[in-house]
This record gives sequence, C-alpha cells and structure tokens, in this order.
Amino acid sequence: LDPRVLNGMIFALFGLYDYQRLTRDSRAQSLLRAGLETVKTYLPRFRTPRGPSLYCLEHRVPSKSYHGIHTRQLPALHSRTGDPVFKESAGRFAADFDAGA
Repeated sequence: LDPRVLNGMIFALFGLYDYQRLTRDSRAQSLLRAGLETVKTYLPRFRTPRGPSLYCLEHRVPSKSYHGIHTRQLPALHSRTGDPVFKESAGRFAADFDAGA
C-alpha cells in the first residue's frame, strides 16, 4: 500500500476491511491494522490548514476535488473502525474545505 496517495490508500483499506470481515483471514487483519496505523501517521501531512488537502505527498499539490473525497473517506474510516483519530481528522479536513471554498 502506498501512503503517498491518501485516497488510494484508504480505498485499499476499505477493500481489506471487507475481505477480512468476510474471510476472517489473519493476514488481512494484520495488513488492515498496519494500513490504518500508516494512514494515521501520514494523515497530518496531507492536511493544508484553510485549504484543500494534498492529493499525494510526492508532488504536494493541493486538490479541491480530492479534498472532497478525503472528507468523505475519513468519516467512513471512523464508522468502520471506531477510531476517534479519523473522526477528529474528518472534522479538521471539513473545516479546511469550508475555509478554502
């Protein structure tokens, strides 16, 4: 999983989440946990206070369209995991979107 592209990483985690729930595969569970921790680690680097989030960490270009995807993905991560980091980040990203719109 590539942590440099936020939406792609999160979409991959959604797939792992679904696969693990259906199969109870322990390897999928390990990958899912590691991926979630990776997103939590890198998430602050994608944020642009008062503006749209970055599409990827390599090029560091803010993107309004991908910011909209990010602001929908973060609450979905929270609902699947219950992890408050995703809920808090969703609020911050959404506030940035409102301020940057």
